[in-house]
Amino acid sequence: MTKTIAFMLLLAPAFAAAADKAPGNTDTPDCSVLTGAAPKTAAEYSCRGAGYSVKGDYDKAIADYSKAIALDLKLADAYAGRSAAYRSKGDNAKAIEDSSKAIELDPGFARFYQDRGAAYSAKGDQALALGDFSKAIELEPGSAWAYAGRGGVFRAKGEYKKAIADYSKALELDPRHVQACSGRGAAYYDSDKYDKALADYSKAIELDPKAPGGYHDRGSIYSAKGEQDKAIADYSKAVELDAAFIVAYSGRAAAYLAKGLHDKAIADYSKAIELDPRPVDAYSGRGLVYEAKGDYAKALADCSKAIELGPKSPDARHARGLVYSRKGEYDKAIADLSAAIELAPKDGSLYQDRGKAYQAKGERSKALSDFSKASKKKPGCGVLTPWNCK
Repeated sequence: MTKTIAFMLLLAPAFAAAADKAPGNTDTPDCSVLTGAAPKTAAEYSCRGAGYSVKGDYDKAIADYSKAIALDLKLADAYAGRSAAYRSKGDNAKAIEDSSKAIELDPGFARFYQDRGAAYSAKGDQALALGDFSKAIELEPGSAWAYAGRGGVFRAKGEYKKAIADYSKALELDPRHVQACSGRGAAYYDSDKYDKALADYSKAIELDPKAPGGYHDRGSIYSAKGEQDKAIADYSKAVELDAAFIVAYSGRAAAYLAKGLHDKAIADYSKAIELDPRPVDAYSGRGLVYEAKGDYAKALADCSKAIELGPKSPDARHARGLVYSRKGEYDKAIADLSAAIELAPKDGSLYQDRGKAYQAKGERSKALSDFSKASKKKPGCGVLTPWNCK
């Protein structure tokens, strides 16, 4: 699982900054017709760029925004629109550069700080992101998007109470703000408040029933609660809405595995492998299904393939360690689990499983040490606990 589902709340629509009329831009045309007639002015190129962004054609959007900037170096909207397009392509450095230029041209427009804050957050610069979202709130205290964005930053910093407070403020300002609702659900989940998380995810689905992410997120909560049938129903709805939603296939596969439906789990992991160019988690997960079926050769092949594709994946090492343990090859299991612990020292499940391997070898003191460490840590994100993947 990729992180994607957890930070989408930070990303305002790519066309928003360009389509809005910033102060001083009195010549902004009607953007309801965006890609029809050939543009002539800078504002019209900027407007068409917004249209391409709406369609997801970010390269064409960037080209139009760049043409707008060439015609009018002081058109802040064009810089902001191009920034959003770059951010949608994952080029956060260029997004920050363009947002900074927009801010330089119009330092009083809150949306520009909000957009730069989103790029900083996506880049991992949470301190700078926090400053920008706070500035946006200062300039526009009624902006639900700014509060939702800052909530996402607090969540990324592990400050869940502050995150929940900001998401709640966003929802006070806009009760139909789907991203704030989903974000608060995630923060509640991070705080182990599953029932509140479930309520928020269900509300997000009510607000936007065609968004696959909402069903995936709620499915993850149901899985964490052990309600696998409900989880499977939600994951199935997610893939019905988006047939290429890789993490939903993996989540459903894990739920099938938990129910002992091995063939269905293998089918879903195989679909994820088909869709994902580097399917580390799917290979690890399928390996564990083969292990559960007693097919250790296929299990080791899949887990080893996962390690080959992701040598720094603790999940892949964890999975192969479990297979070796089941085969009774405890030294190999301990080696893999120890490597996984080096990569993810806060994952309690790794200590628990290594402890079991030590116990099976008769090394009681090492087993007790690992069990003690496991009791003080939470399970991490992995094929055994996909609901923990943020």
